[in-house]
Amino acid sequence: RRSDVSDARSVVASPDGGGRVLVISSTFGLLASDDGGRTLAPVTIPQAPTGLVGIAVDPSDADVVWASARNDAVLRSGDAGRTWEVRTTLPDENFRRIVVGPDLPSSPSRVYLLDSTASTPLRVSVDDGATFAQVSVSDGFTATVIALAVDPTDSDRVVAAAGDADSCDLNLALSVNGGGSWTTTQPELTMPGEVFPACAGATLAFRPDGTLALAAGFDRVAVSRDQGRTLLPVDP
Repeated sequence: RRSDVSDARSVVASPDGGGRVLVISSTFGLLASDDGGRTLAPVTIPQAPTGLVGIAVDPSDADVVWASARNDAVLRSGDAGRTWEVRTTLPDENFRRIVVGPDLPSSPSRVYLLDSTASTPLRVSVDDGATFAQVSVSDGFTATVIALAVDPTDSDRVVAAAGDADSCDLNLALSVNGGGSWTTTQPELTMPGEVFPACAGATLAFRPDGTLALAAGFDRVAVSRDQGRTLLPVDP
């Protein structure tokens, strides 16, 4: 068992507060903890012999975990990462981010795969991972999608962030139908002179109350209460 992992690439925790934590380590592979991360034990995944690159927990069910593997497989666990099954394989794709929307009576759960280096950088599944359809964020949104977040109160509401490698401009797009169509905006910053460089990467996340949080570059953090139309920078 370990507690000294210094090369974690991704960390997810159980949304029910039960202490289950999963870590993808470049050195040790998938590690699991049942004590909030104090100790970690390796998890063997025969279906992914070369390791995992992305992982996400279903916000509606703490036992359901999704992962993408280096061998192009998309895997699902129904027991909090203890055992896994291959749901599908996407040849020549290597998705490093997975985002899972909540399963609500008014809007179904969706699983999104995201990687700016893939030939189809954004895909979505509405059939529990059996198939993934390509998602096109168009209408002038030509930069590469680098981050995605799903509203925990409405899984139809999705925000995507894109960055231009040359100009570092950050743009946001909003979908209210699970990625079927998008409206785009270059967010208005509420503090003059504030810069959110996207070429160094970005992360999006919704708070439980529906507030959108954005981290871009190395030390820029902002929140939005209108799905990204305006951003209020905050001190990280």
